[in-house]
Parts: sequence; structure tokens; C-alpha cells
Amino acid sequence: MSKLHVRLFGKFTVAAKPQPATILEGAKVLELFSYLLLYRNRPHAREALATLLWCDASSTQSKSYLRKTLWQLQSELEQFVDEADMPRLLQVDGEWVQLNTKRQVWLDVAQFEHAFEQVKDTPGQTWNEQMAHSVATAVSLYRSDLLEGCYQEWCLFERERLQRIFLILLEKLMHYCEAHGQYETGISYGSRVLRLDLARENTHRCLMRLHYLAGNRSEALRQYGRCVAVLRDELGVEPGRRTRALYEQLVAEDLPESTPLWEPAVFTNQSQTSLRETLHQLESLRVMLSETQRQVQRNIILVETTLGNLPPNEANEAQDRSDTRANNDSRYGPLLSSRLESDKTSLTPPFGDVLLL
Repeated sequence: MSKLHVRLFGKFTVAAKPQPATILEGAKVLELFSYLLLYRNRPHAREALATLLWCDASSTQSKSYLRKTLWQLQSELEQFVDEADMPRLLQVDGEWVQLNTKRQVWLDVAQFEHAFEQVKDTPGQTWNEQMAHSVATAVSLYRSDLLEGCYQEWCLFERERLQRIFLILLEKLMHYCEAHGQYETGISYGSRVLRLDLARENTHRCLMRLHYLAGNRSEALRQYGRCVAVLRDELGVEPGRRTRALYEQLVAEDLPESTPLWEPAVFTNQSQTSLRETLHQLESLRVMLSETQRQVQRNIILVETTLGNLPPNEANEAQDRSDTRANNDSRYGPLLSSRLESDKTSLTPPFGDVLLL
């Protein structure tokens, strides 16, 4: 069974390899098919489709137009059927229209949206190479805005939504490139962002860092100048605090080198003895953190009791709960006590006096 390939970014094309790509005849045929592809996961009432596509026509006329357009679309799609038992792409009855999920369709928008879902809410700095490659492939599908030449309201809404996703993915790729030393590639992604949204301050800021880290401090300063100019011209505002602070760092040549926010721990070359020592150190740190949290809680309770914000009986109950949690790590008590006792001497009154051990 041939898989249908459909591209909605830029100029609409449809093909079933090895056949060459083609364009469907008729503006309404193309519009109907595109709408069904974009909202492919649900059935559509025929009446709603008729009203959407022919909003200026009467109910009777719009339903007639839809019936003819569905017939035209089915006829156009017949050219991509290469087997007698191949299921039709459209499922149509008297009330509903839906894409047939049993028919294989490759859709650029679906691939693009899937890549976004995989990295949504995940900073680009934390990506691995596979994630970055997947997103880079997805943004390459974005040849141009959705369905060039179509200006229907539903299309404009989807075009803006997908463009926002495109810009988000490009910025995430910029952060990945910065964290992995791929500065020139990151700059190329930033240029694509600014071609669509010149006043995107976060992108200007990221480009400033990338230019500087690539060894081009003068271009980083010029980028700030371009940011200032476009924000004034388009929005009538000055750059934000973070952008100004970055500019001052660039002027002073005081920008630290970029490093990944997350790196996995690697223990493969360590001996079992070394791993045991590492584990012991980590356990000690965990317990010290727990004890520090307990001490902070005790100090809070003491201060609130002194101020009269917490009745004595509630203070005692809270203190007991704090002590119970700490008892689980009592085997580290001597070590913690000596450490905290030394820390206590460095505290200024009155907190040095109220730190209870």
C-alpha cells in the first residue's frame, strides 16, 4: 500500500511515491482537504463544514457546494489508489466526514507537531543529540508559512499557531547550540527567528551571547544596537533589564563561558571501591542537607514562638515532627553536630544564640 505524502507548509502538494508531487484542482477542494488534514483526529459534521467553507451562501446552497466538493476530492484522490482493495482516504456518510485512519498518510504538519510535543517544556540546554536532531529535522519541514495563498479565518489561526511553535523550536535549538559550542549554527537559527519576528527580544539576547562566544564581540554589541532600535521603532520601549545587563557584561568582557545546565553522571570507569566511597559521600551530603533543613525549621519555630505567632503547644508539636524526621539519620549525628557547631560560631546574634543542637 502506497503511503500518501502531503505537505501543507508553503505550497500545498500531495504525492504517493514513486509518483511525482501534484496539486489538487480547485480552491475549495484544496481548502476542504487541508482542513480535514489539520483536524484529522475527529469527525466533522457536514453542516458545520458547509457553513465554514461557504459562510456567505444559504444553508441549502452551502450543502450542495459541499456535496460537489466532496465528490471532486474523492475523484482527485483516486489517482493515488494503486490497489483494488485499498481503503479510501475519506469516510463520508449522510451526516459526517472524516479521514480514514487505516490509510497511511505522511503529513509534514503532523511530524512537526509531534516533534514539538516531545520537547515541550524541556529547555534546549538539556537535550541530548537525538532530541536536537529530531527538532532540527522538524524545523526543516517548515518551508514557509502554512498554506501560502489561503486567507480563510481558520487557516490564519492555524498559521499563527504553527508559526509560534516554529519560533519556540528555533529558540530551543539556539540554546542547545550555545550549550554545546555550536555557535555558528545557533546564529543561523536566530536569523530565521528574526526574519519572522524582528522584535523578539529573547532572540536578540541569545544572539548577543552566541556572537560573543564565537569570538565576535563587536557583532554581539551591534546585535544589541539592532535590538534597541527595533524595540523603539516597533514597540516604543527600551530593552529589558536582562538585556541591558548582558550588554554591560559584553562591554566589560565579563561574560562567563556557556556550559550545559545538565550533564549525566558517568561512573563506568570507576572501581567498586571508588563507587562505594562516592555513595558514602552522597549519603553524607543528603543527611547534612536534611539536618540543615531541620535546623532552619527549628529556628523558624523559635522565632515565631518568641514573636507570639505560634502557641507553645503547637510549637512543641512542630518541634517533635522535625526531630522525628531527623532521627532517621542519627548515625551521622556526631559529624553533623561538629559541623553545625562550627557554623554556629559564624552566625551573628541573635541567631547564633538560638541555633539549637
